[in-house]
Amino acid sequence: MGVEIKEDNISVSHRLPTSSKHKGGKTVPPIIAKFVRCNVKERYFKGRKQLKDRTTCDFGFSPERRIFINESLTERNKGLFNESMKTKKALHISYIWTSNGRIYWRKSQDSPVIPINNKDDLKKLYPS
Repeated sequence: MGVEIKEDNISVSHRLPTSSKHKGGKTVPPIIAKFVRCNVKERYFKGRKQLKDRTTCDFGFSPERRIFINESLTERNKGLFNESMKTKKALHISYIWTSNGRIYWRKSQDSPVIPINNKDDLKKLYPS
């Protein structure tokens, strides 16, 4: 990813507890990490674009799986992000992302960034 992370940049990391969707399944519970400094976390999240077309096999792990790096969101924002993804597909929005626990959209490369704070913000995106 082109980002140097030292051991002392991470406060704690561990796998999340196994949920019912992981029990008996082939999926492995995700890993969560807490960074000590915001600037390191921001560089790390910007660097994740380098992994877009990479899989676990590219790093010597099997079986082949895609790699995802996401922010840990509150339950409220997880739900709002899921609703945002549905709206994104319905309206053919090009970009949706999270940064520091907030959700943002951009219709195209040249359009302004729109913060999504609640479901009312999503409703405003639909043409009248």
